[in-house]
Amino acid sequence: MASESLDGVLEVQVEAQAGWTLVHVAGDLDYGTAKFWDAGLSEPLAAGGGPVAVEVSGLTFCDTAGITCFIHAYRRAQNSGTRIVFLRPSEQVRRLLTITGLTERLPIHDELPEGDDATA
Repeated sequence: MASESLDGVLEVQVEAQAGWTLVHVAGDLDYGTAKFWDAGLSEPLAAGGGPVAVEVSGLTFCDTAGITCFIHAYRRAQNSGTRIVFLRPSEQVRRLLTITGLTERLPIHDELPEGDDATA
């Protein structure tokens, strides 16, 4: 499992699971830590990769710069033809995504899609 972190403020770990690249993100996602989010998603979102699930239940803080990270990740996935889903946002993050209208635009799931859903 690959890992990037900034003094324990944001940790990004990448692993393979059930046909997906699973990216675990934990800590604070803001302007100062956005580069670690981007670095952790760079390889998984490269063209030709399999589906990517970004597990965000460990995010304890997310501001507008963090919301921009969600949008950029989604756009990068679309541009590279990679399927992306965001898993289990915390109550605070889900509220922020709802307020901004992103729960209607981003693929947000409570569980990792299985079977045919992994490649759809």
